[in-house]
Amino acid sequence: MKKKVLILCGGRSDEHEISLISAKCALDALDKDRFDPLIVGISRKGAWHLEELDSFYVGPLRADQIKLNESTPKVSLVPYANEKQQGRLMGPQGEILFDVVFPLLHGPFGEDGTLQGMLDMMGVPYVGSTCGPSWICMDKVLTKRLCDEAGLRNAPFVWLKRGDNIKDFEGDIKKLGLPLFVKPARCGSSVGVSKVTQHA
Repeated sequence: MKKKVLILCGGRSDEHEISLISAKCALDALDKDRFDPLIVGISRKGAWHLEELDSFYVGPLRADQIKLNESTPKVSLVPYANEKQQGRLMGPQGEILFDVVFPLLHGPFGEDGTLQGMLDMMGVPYVGSTCGPSWICMDKVLTKRLCDEAGLRNAPFVWLKRGDNIKDFEGDIKKLGLPLFVKPARCGSSVGVSKVTQHA
């Protein structure tokens, strides 16, 4: 019997559109002989929409144009698994059972452990890291510090906080060499990244 896989996409983060593209790629790659996909798109406001496989997004498959199809019915996640460890959605059409969640939400509310913690509390199986590792790895500075303490090689970095004067870090930044990549410490990897090719 095929397992029903709930693909979660969209979400409330700045990487909402990237998540939709990821869901399309995952859906295309999923072995339909072994798995039965179910797609739920989460709007930027947090509403969960039960989507059709062939119309869960509108517009071209481009980050600057793709949008979630929000004309579909809203559903809610029932707050506990059944005796078979299946998750349950409830909507206008009644109850929908699924076997595992495949979270493709990028950034906050998807990769930062919040979703994983909620699913852990409900006893619903899901793909990927659990709450703790997700939370740690979402914070790039914390991850790098833990790697340093464990003796794991990683790229050198300089961490600037809000309100810091960049001139106070000029020496450290020059030691890194060029080019440099600047990114938010607590976002995913597709938003807010800049390549720096020369010093000011």
